[in-house]
Amino acid sequence: MKAVRFAEYGGPEVLRVVEVEEPHAGARQVRIAVRAAGVNPIDWKIRAGHMREMMPMTLPAGMGLDAAGVVDEVGEGVRGTAVGDAVFGSGSATYAEYAVLSNWAAKPARLTNTVLRNAPSTSFAVTQIPTSAATPNTNSTRSTRSTNPAGATNGAIYV
Repeated sequence: MKAVRFAEYGGPEVLRVVEVEEPHAGARQVRIAVRAAGVNPIDWKIRAGHMREMMPMTLPAGMGLDAAGVVDEVGEGVRGTAVGDAVFGSGSATYAEYAVLSNWAAKPARLTNTVLRNAPSTSFAVTQIPTSAATPNTNSTRSTRSTNPAGATNGAIYV
């Protein structure tokens, strides 16, 4: 599959679209066919190496933390989410054709992937959507609530 990766820390010039092995969902995770990936302000800080003390990475590494797409693989212990479900959530290396999410919620029918990728953090988005519109998964080992402030400008990658 194609994915955006970097083999050294630096500016945008270190990013490459490369062929990599498809990831697979582990316990309490889902894999999605990515339809839109959020481009968050933290991404450039990770790529530039500014976060390596807090978030050590083995290079080469993938980019992206947030994505929306369709579940195509469900890990052991996941309940309430099935192959074919449209979801949005957070994981790692989401600038790719497939990504594994550790935290996710069902995509409300009235919201598009474009809208959902605009959230500064998916966990913040879940707290802002009325409970009648989205139901966070109960499989996550972390809370879906966040104290992140809104206001960051985000972009998207469509695959």
